[in-house]
Amino acid sequence: MALDQVGANSDDSATLSDRIAEHVHGHTQVLLLLEALKDAQGTIRAIDTKVGILLAALAIPLPYVVSVVSYTREHGLHFSFGSVCTALALLAYLVAGFVAIRSLTGTANAAAHVKSDQRPPDVFYFNALYRLGWLDAAFNRRTTLSRRSLEEIRSAVPGETAGALSVLVNEMMILAYIRDVKLFRQKVAFELTALAFVLGILALIP
Repeated sequence: MALDQVGANSDDSATLSDRIAEHVHGHTQVLLLLEALKDAQGTIRAIDTKVGILLAALAIPLPYVVSVVSYTREHGLHFSFGSVCTALALLAYLVAGFVAIRSLTGTANAAAHVKSDQRPPDVFYFNALYRLGWLDAAFNRRTTLSRRSLEEIRSAVPGETAGALSVLVNEMMILAYIRDVKLFRQKVAFELTALAFVLGILALIP
């Protein structure tokens, strides 16, 4: 009888130890993912800052671009090395500005790019929680209400570690897509700007 009690106590201790180990492991994973989310968000903010500076720099030669376009309209195009370089420089300049603006604009439905058989509930970012219209750009309307109630969202929040990890991993993958797209567009915008600059210099060669 005493041996049975000791065995039962040992089993209970082992189960408790397993639960503690699982909890600690899950807690470590959550902390790691939260740090990864912070790092991704910081990278995205840094990219937006750099692209904003690039757009400001692209605005400097804008008067020259307008004068070149006006001159071309008045005198027409003449096929030469300089005119070809000028046309290509203008094209690269315009595309660079477009890509830079696209880098700063929001990425619509980034969650659609996450490969998953079972998507976790959106209880981290709350994408499109409010339906906004043109009037919301100027006024704070009392009629603008959330699409889901507080009770619905509260019930969707996972109470176990595994569910919380799924939500965090999904959010990390969404941010990774946004970060990678912004990095790529930043790279293309800077490369096109450099190309426009080189072509502009070549166009000045007599």
